Amino acid sequence: MAITFAVGESPENVHDEEALVFEPELRNYFRRLSIQIGIAPPDLTNLDPYGDTRFEGAGLFRLEREVDDLRSILEALYRKGGLAPSLEPPEMIGLETEPEGKPCGRNGVLQFLKALKTLSQKARKEGRPLLAIGD
Repeated sequence: MAITFAVGESPENVHDEEALVFEPELRNYFRRLSIQIGIAPPDLTNLDPYGDTRFEGAGLFRLEREVDDLRSILEALYRKGGLAPSLEPPEMIGLETEPEGKPCGRNGVLQFLKALKTLSQKARKEGRPLLAIGD
């Protein structure tokens, strides 16, 4: 199940045009990384795909730091090259909702993390929570 990140007080009160979909293939990729090389992004990998999670205050700051750390680690890994196939990101995501899926790969992973950081900064600047909305 996909999780949607959005800024707002409740799932009913968010701006859909600014929402960011966290596809299950990407969440599984981050879990795989945490197991295989010890990267631990718990705020991303432990989200409930059926429930909602609010990030605000210290929790929002922790998520931002986790996203920054993960992005830095992945940029370094990707630059180094020669990754084991199990450490490569999925080439396609969104297969649950779109039969052909959407391209992802290394660029897609880094773009997702950048977009999530931007969305969390927007939430902090506006003094509103960042929601992770499950199905």
